[in-house]
Amino acid sequence: MWEPQRNNQIGYISGCLIMPDFINQMQGPGATAITSHNQSIITSLLSAGTFFGALGQAFTSDTLGRKHSILAWSAIFTIGVVVQVSSFSIAQISAGRFVAGLGVGALSAVVPLYIGEAAPKKLRGTLLVLYQVQIISGLFLAYLVDLGTHHLQSSASWRIPIGLQLVWGAFSMGGSLLLPESPRLLLGKGKEKQSFDSHC
Repeated sequence: MWEPQRNNQIGYISGCLIMPDFINQMQGPGATAITSHNQSIITSLLSAGTFFGALGQAFTSDTLGRKHSILAWSAIFTIGVVVQVSSFSIAQISAGRFVAGLGVGALSAVVPLYIGEAAPKKLRGTLLVLYQVQIISGLFLAYLVDLGTHHLQSSASWRIPIGLQLVWGAFSMGGSLLLPESPRLLLGKGKEKQSFDSHC
């Protein structure tokens, strides 16, 4: 019942699902494991969110621009994390994962798009590779944090791994404010002078 599902769970949630306090909080006092049904709900709603987020960014990246789209979706991701870290039920953490998934899905599409349009030609490939390396590094870091907190007997055992995502959400929002807008987008809107200034 457990092992086949575990193979589909990546990042911090795979560790949280086996933490005693998480099980008691989400499944109820005395429970020894999260049921397969609830595991499926918790894990799949993030994927559902990424699907709709990836679709949604197609509208925001043109209307808001690449820069402000990154800011907006980072904020949505952060809201989803806040909902998760304050969770007290399966429904709440699942809803939080869906909202966070919206941000993850949108950012996974708009960030490479922005890099492709704004990065200098010589650095474009390198930056896209680094983008992928950071994703894998983040998954590895999530496992390490789970490993470091699993021995805690309180809700800190799972709230810390979830809550640390707020750091990256804040970093992403703050960093997006420093970004120039995509020169290609500005050119497409007939803003040649702004496009030149942005590229320089």
